[in-house]
Amino acid sequence: MDYFVIDGEVLVECAVKDIILADIPDCITEIAAGAFVGCKNLIKVNLNGVRKIRDFAFAGCTSLKNIDLSNVILIETGAFRDCKSLENIALGTEISSLGIAVFSGCCVLKRLHLPENLWYVGQKCFKGCESLTSLEIEGLMEIDVSAFECCESLCSLTLPQSLLHIAPYAFSFCAALESVIVENPFIQIDPLVFEANANLLIRAAQFSTTARYAKDSKIRFAPIIVNECIEKCHHGCIPALKSSGLFFQAKTINENEVLIRYDRTQEEIIKKIIVDSENGETIKWKTETN
Repeated sequence: MDYFVIDGEVLVECAVKDIILADIPDCITEIAAGAFVGCKNLIKVNLNGVRKIRDFAFAGCTSLKNIDLSNVILIETGAFRDCKSLENIALGTEISSLGIAVFSGCCVLKRLHLPENLWYVGQKCFKGCESLTSLEIEGLMEIDVSAFECCESLCSLTLPQSLLHIAPYAFSFCAALESVIVENPFIQIDPLVFEANANLLIRAAQFSTTARYAKDSKIRFAPIIVNECIEKCHHGCIPALKSSGLFFQAKTINENEVLIRYDRTQEEIIKKIIVDSENGETIKWKTETN
């Protein structure tokens, strides 16, 4: 019995809607739009040589549990939308972006690793992945509107240095989200990114765009050291540094010297305070803090 309708290297349609295991022929490089729609008993797919997955190809395959996308370079809109039993996703090293609502409604997905090569996550891509507890991001540059909205089990998050922009509602209505670390001091965070996350604490460099965002949005903020600088100074500099309101860490080396750690965004100010203090000048100003 022929399970698949094939046109050249494209699997156009799965002809057997009650299929349980789909072992895609090695000659197939593309799954056509909607090819497996209605295959609600499908538990496992071996993609083999598939490189492209078109719009809604596996949408609504509610029994599908795992998918290995290691060889795939393109996944289009809604390809795995509402795959409500999907527990594991393995993305490969060649895919650079994920389209709109690709995995939205995958409500039992618990862990997600977005590899370094992936630079863009589309609108509503993981919206409603309500069991997601672990999100590891390596090289993303942009997170689009509502990409992780309603990921209700996500507790903590680290946004890497590579990330340049987060669009509105990207992490809104993530009720359990309590801690977000932002490593890029110049990231653009649009309004309403963290809408309705009442217990959120954002950690980032003291003089970063994130610090300003948190203040303007009335979100709790704590400064951290992201891009470390280390400086030696004498003990007499410490009171001046403390009075300035700057965030730093100090460790005594000997009776004369202290080693201080601080974020690079504060480098110019801290060096000025140290020089002024060592020259016996009084610090008459205080930095603006959140």
